[in-house]
Amino acid sequence: AASRRLDMEQMVSLIDSILPFEACLFHQVIPLSIEAKYLNLGMVDPSDRSALDYVRRQVSYIQYSVVSWPISSDWHRQILSKYLSHAAAPNQ
Repeated sequence: AASRRLDMEQMVSLIDSILPFEACLFHQVIPLSIEAKYLNLGMVDPSDRSALDYVRRQVSYIQYSVVSWPISSDWHRQILSKYLSHAAAPNQ
């Protein structure tokens, strides 16, 4: 249900601007959305302190707080695959 409310274009934009693809892959995270001054962050392992610390450092310069949400590793892979497909498509 949550995936229907999420905006793939916004996730792609956040990967391009805030959390690089490689970091998303390595830390198993996905920037889901920005609401007010909060970055909603999908995490395969929400208890992964190093991933959370990394993301907090990345968004500290824009003064956003991070709210983590559990996601499945399958969904994480699907979103990163969609991101790669999107990034590979020629810009129009």
